Amino acid sequence: MNEEIIYPMKEGSQLIFFQSEDGKVRVEVRFEGDTVWLSQKLLAELFQVTVPTINEHIKTIYKEGELIPVI
Repeated sequence: MNEEIIYPMKEGSQLIFFQSEDGKVRVEVRFEGDTVWLSQKLLAELFQVTVPTINEHIKTIYKEGELIPVI
């Protein structure tokens, strides 16, 4: 990746864009403390699966109690 643009957000958070020289690869990542945030669409692209596949994994994470949903 040849280009990196960092946008500061709320305290302790950044939005970072990476793009290759040919402009074809771009990953949008938000860093907040030690946590990395990606959208479901970007997760699907990263792991080369569909968004419904990501949704199924998220449902399983909640079902098995690995994470507790915040409402």
